[in-house]
Amino acid sequence: MFGTVMTNPELCAELLRRALPELTIKWVKDADPQHTIQATPTAKGIRIDVYARDDQNRTYTIEMQMVNEHNLPFRMREYQELMDQEILNSGDDYDKLANYPTYVIFFCNFDYYHRGLARYQFEFREKWHPEIAAGDLRTLVVFNTKAKDYQHAAEIRPFLDMIRGTIDMPPWMRKCKKSVPIKSGRRGL
Repeated sequence: MFGTVMTNPELCAELLRRALPELTIKWVKDADPQHTIQATPTAKGIRIDVYARDDQNRTYTIEMQMVNEHNLPFRMREYQELMDQEILNSGDDYDKLANYPTYVIFFCNFDYYHRGLARYQFEFREKWHPEIAAGDLRTLVVFNTKAKDYQHAAEIRPFLDMIRGTIDMPPWMRKCKKSVPIKSGRRGL
């Protein structure tokens, strides 16, 4: 259901603007639900709820995770690696990745890190000198519907509340809900 709603590029762009307000996102193209990436015939593949690219060639995987399967960091690692393989073609220079920043975004109906934050954001940094970023343009973002602290997630809070089952919605959320009929009694998207 979530992937179907997010095929509407306007709704997908609005969700990303609210999830990542520090980015300027004019529009989203290629919002592809249930996008499959299979590196090799024998390798484990993934099916992404929504795979999208914006006007700046930033690439996003957007996942809804309702149940904690206790493997979130490893799933994010796999998704990130396969996103890069999707961008690079045989013979491409690694510098091509500089034109395609990637974001792996998980909306979770649980607090994987048990800190009460609504938004956890990870980038790769040097261990002893965290002011030194790896500079690989990879970002992992985990949203938690069970949050107590919305300091870095105020704009996305209504969406998190919707996942959790809150009825009160702002206009953009009502537009999401009208885009795809949702059966009564069903929680979230």
